Amino acid sequence: MTGADLHDIRLARRRQPIPIPACATKIIGMLGGDSAVPGTMVNVKFRLRRIKASVEVFLCVPGFSWSLSHMENRWPSSFVEARAWVAAYGAGYGQTFDEVVKERQKAATGDDRKLLKAGGCREAWLSSDVPALWAGAQVRCQHAGAYCGQDGYCHFGTCDMEMNPDTE
Repeated sequence: MTGADLHDIRLARRRQPIPIPACATKIIGMLGGDSAVPGTMVNVKFRLRRIKASVEVFLCVPGFSWSLSHMENRWPSSFVEARAWVAAYGAGYGQTFDEVVKERQKAATGDDRKLLKAGGCREAWLSSDVPALWAGAQVRCQHAGAYCGQDGYCHFGTCDMEMNPDTE
């Protein structure tokens, strides 16, 4: 056994179960989990959500999550403060939590954003990597085979969108 293995075993002994609300254990039991052993969850993660002027912190395990903010009646004012509080909360039980971060879709910017909001469309959007722009252009496609979305050029010619200047 190496020194690193021994260190890991010592940390494992100091771990304490994370308290889970009683209502959550009832729900876990209804869903077929073991409700008799509250707080023995492994791989606990956290996620953050902005609400009004504060941040709500959720603890998550596979298949279930609960609000730590409601449980502890603590509402951090920023994401930085919330992350620091979650780290301190986990350290109190000898645990560390990973953050669950949702990947965001690319958003339209600049003139494209303004035109999309105004209800307009451009042929150039048929080859865009922004999902909202590509979908907006594809919806206006009049071609029966919908080839426009495949190669990024209007094949019908009279679609209701700003056409690219001819490059002949």
